[in-house]
Amino acid sequence: MPSRRIEIPIGKRESKAESAFVSSQSLVNCFWEAIPDGIEAAYGGPGLTQFAEVGDGPIRGEYVFGDTLYAVSGSMLYSVDTNGDETALGAVAGYDPVIISDNGFTMAIVSDSTSYLYDTTSGLVPINDTDFRRASSVDFLRQVFIFTEANSGRYFTSELADGTSYVATDVATAEIKPDNVLRVFVSGDEGLLFGTKSVEGVYFSGKPDGVPLSPTQTNLDYGLIGRDAVCAIDNTVAWVSNKRDIRTLRGGSPIAIADPTIITAIQNWTNPASIRAFSFAIRGHEWMALRHDEGCYIWDATTQMWSARKSYGQETWRVNSAIDFDNKIIMGDASEGILWQLDPAAHAEGSNPLVRECVTSTLGPGGSPFTLDGVELEVEVGVGLATGQGVAPKIWMQLSRDSGRTFGVRMERSLGAIGNRAVRVMWTGPFGDFRPEGGVIKWGCSDPVKLTMKRGWADITVNKT
Repeated sequence: MPSRRIEIPIGKRESKAESAFVSSQSLVNCFWEAIPDGIEAAYGGPGLTQFAEVGDGPIRGEYVFGDTLYAVSGSMLYSVDTNGDETALGAVAGYDPVIISDNGFTMAIVSDSTSYLYDTTSGLVPINDTDFRRASSVDFLRQVFIFTEANSGRYFTSELADGTSYVATDVATAEIKPDNVLRVFVSGDEGLLFGTKSVEGVYFSGKPDGVPLSPTQTNLDYGLIGRDAVCAIDNTVAWVSNKRDIRTLRGGSPIAIADPTIITAIQNWTNPASIRAFSFAIRGHEWMALRHDEGCYIWDATTQMWSARKSYGQETWRVNSAIDFDNKIIMGDASEGILWQLDPAAHAEGSNPLVRECVTSTLGPGGSPFTLDGVELEVEVGVGLATGQGVAPKIWMQLSRDSGRTFGVRMERSLGAIGNRAVRVMWTGPFGDFRPEGGVIKWGCSDPVKLTMKRGWADITVNKT
């Protein structure tokens, strides 16, 4: 039977099913993009270049206040200017991530056991008002700081436009469910109180007695799995719920945004309450990262697609936060005192390679065993560098005959020296027989060069059954 050419379904998303028999599709350190005339491509994700080094790390939190970037690294608060030059400002107790907000005059920092205020006149000082309670989070709404009280269902506020003053009666209880409130998160004009089993909203009403806040119509039976598993994205908020799925708030309703493959992967992480959510926008895409020590998944709010991010030698992305500063996206390192810039022109993470991988859906003629005679990948070539690693860039292919459970040896092909656009990226077989459901291809590249993949083609011969 003659060989024929079929299109290979390049992996558009991270979609590893519970059974590889169903799907092993994966997109690691890449993202998918389509333009209006129907052309689609997978691009290598942006790399990381070092912006500053502040202390010993890890970066516990970062925040822009005025024209300055502030970061808590290890046990110290630092200011960082636009050149990446840092200044130590004082000690911050604890080890866990911090939450930071400001009221336009003063910055509030909530750490494990102590809360602080900072401004350029008074410096860094603990909040020592006798009516201040131990806090677990903070945000600012209209004229007051809102704090959640640690290990309780209560929240409390500062005096109007004054982060130093508190009144014992300016406290209230989130009342939808008798659960602890983990986090306050302001979205637009609404303060969202995320409990372990519920979410309720408040707005600044200015009422004179007690907290100057009143309930909104937001009343959800989806809580928050962990204090840091919520972030702003696409003009709303998204979070990992207590049901271990991912929700975004639309029109007052908690809309699911992840398919079962992503949800199952997150549910398999040890202690998912330690997930950190953060968002960033670059190249016309707005992303949310869900980062855990055992993995990191990225949701593209522009395309609604999920992908994975993984740093070299790790199971997860090395960063755990992101913030816009001086027209840059600055990310905090999860173990060291490094502030990274997310850089679309970089194709590595510092001195480490950025290994980009794409695993296809099952290939074949549909329902029939076949022989794989050859493979061609439509990928941008001539992308080599002038000097150093990447002068002669390679892309590799690995084949799986068991639905992506295991892969064979890497077979490398050239991506072309700088300017050499005549290269065709082809693998000539035959590569043997494949079962109808078994054929899966993995492509990968670790050289620090641009990677753009459009389509793949397989030359196959259908075998007689």
